[in-house]
Amino acid sequence: MQTQLSVAYLLNLLKSRVQLTRIAGLRENPTLIDIQAARSGRAMLPGTLNLIHCNQIQIIGRTENEYLQTLNDAQLSTTQTWLFSCDTRLILFVDDTPIDPEYCRLGKEAGITLVSTPVSHFDVITQVRHIISEQLADRTHQHGVFMEVAGIGVLLAGEPGVGKSELALELICRGHRLIADDAPVFAKTSADTLHGECPSMLRDFLEVRGLGVLNVRQLYGDNAVKPAQTLELIVQLEQCDPNSLDTKDRWPHDAKTRDIMGVAIPETTVQIAPGRNLAILVEAAARNHLLRLHGYDSNKAFQIRLHEHMENQST
Repeated sequence: MQTQLSVAYLLNLLKSRVQLTRIAGLRENPTLIDIQAARSGRAMLPGTLNLIHCNQIQIIGRTENEYLQTLNDAQLSTTQTWLFSCDTRLILFVDDTPIDPEYCRLGKEAGITLVSTPVSHFDVITQVRHIISEQLADRTHQHGVFMEVAGIGVLLAGEPGVGKSELALELICRGHRLIADDAPVFAKTSADTLHGECPSMLRDFLEVRGLGVLNVRQLYGDNAVKPAQTLELIVQLEQCDPNSLDTKDRWPHDAKTRDIMGVAIPETTVQIAPGRNLAILVEAAARNHLLRLHGYDSNKAFQIRLHEHMENQST
């Protein structure tokens, strides 16, 4: 797990989400944001102007600016000197807040980058925290094909050669989207959330036995791929002898989960046998999962109906 992130890298990611204008300081600032210091309580990460516990990323908006204007010259000078001499790594002026030229001078002297944006302080802090949690989260690779099916992230898992890529190709033809083939990377962005994406080397590519490596974007267009998604369901593909298919449990009573970095991900097993349309089964599994998220469990609903019917028959 990483414990540091450079100011330059953070700003490169942030500018793709909000409008930014560099006011002062280094254009490619190599200064590191110390995540370990934040975890230990020695220095906070992003936050509005804090003159007691220094934020490494100081956010100054109109409210903070109005407060600073109430200070006399000596108080303002002391505050500005402290701001540029503590653990500050980056200063973000939000809401198109007017910037005192003195900040620009101090920023250049201290090597601290100053950036301005018209976006509100709430939205900026949300985006910065989201970027930091994504970039510095625990990560792991999982073997399989990661897809967006019916709007949710589905990992197609199974032994090599079981047909994951062929199934993914059929799902793509049915309008679903590829995120990553073979080795998706999952980051634990919160206590119960895994955010999956594709390694840059494999992005847009899908390997299908007999066809080689296919560029899904070039074949099916930009809408056939997606850069990232939250993992919500695992579909385990399992080879099954057609003669033993009837012996398999047709009605799984207990919901299965798979533990990945301490997060329990719902898992369903799909048996592979001649005549079974796997793409339709995966679609149905994804839609059924969505229903469960909204509080409807078809298995339980059928059990209730069956129980009521049996009670009515017995009276």
